[in-house]
Amino acid sequence: MEKLSFSLLFVSFFSFLVLCNGIESPQFTVVHSESDFEIRLYRESSWMSASVRGISFEKATKEGFHRLYQYIHGVNFNSSRIMMTAPILSSITQVEHGSEYIVRFYVSAKYQGVPPQPHSELNLLFDKWTGYCVAVRKFSGFAREDNINKEKEALVTSLDRFLAGKSTALEDKYTYTIAQYNASFHLSERLNEIVPVHPRCQFELFLDQNDRSCLDKHRPGSRASTLISLLHSIVLAREIPSHPTPSPPLIEPAT
Repeated sequence: MEKLSFSLLFVSFFSFLVLCNGIESPQFTVVHSESDFEIRLYRESSWMSASVRGISFEKATKEGFHRLYQYIHGVNFNSSRIMMTAPILSSITQVEHGSEYIVRFYVSAKYQGVPPQPHSELNLLFDKWTGYCVAVRKFSGFAREDNINKEKEALVTSLDRFLAGKSTALEDKYTYTIAQYNASFHLSERLNEIVPVHPRCQFELFLDQNDRSCLDKHRPGSRASTLISLLHSIVLAREIPSHPTPSPPLIEPAT
């Protein structure tokens, strides 16, 4: 009965999402592109995170998202209903006896400063990230254990080749993050992304002069960055997503 109620909860939320006009996402600028990955500069962002340990990628994402889902639907000390955002992040770290996972929900601009505090039984943590540079590889279909490992290996190979010309290499090839943008009922043209290591890896050290100029222009505090922030505020005030996603975000991974 509990499983049925949980499924009905997601079905009702699916219906709600279909009616939504826009989903807010973290802001970024592409500062370098290769054929199979790109390097992005992300602006400062905030995330609510759920730690999960000892199960598969799909189960960990479901369990973590279930706790986050409760949080955005009022299980917080303000009883606030928080709008859905995208993507849902699942970070995977290999440990001695398996894997550890952190599932993250992007906190919208409205709550970036001080989001509603979650109830303690949800065991959630608030993370605030400064601006960062990161390599991203896109892939389609459903994110599952078998294909995320293939995508990780493909990205590691590409980055090893890219960094070899810079006389350096990836320090950690076993920790990575999967970003999922689509609900499970969305069967075609799905968008996922894989990110190596963690969001603070310093790929800006390896960019050429043109890429560095683009990076410096969009760093927090620059005139261009200030203008982008102003435009972003205007867009949000009109409730139009500045980075529209192709469809509603992940609700429940396919089983």
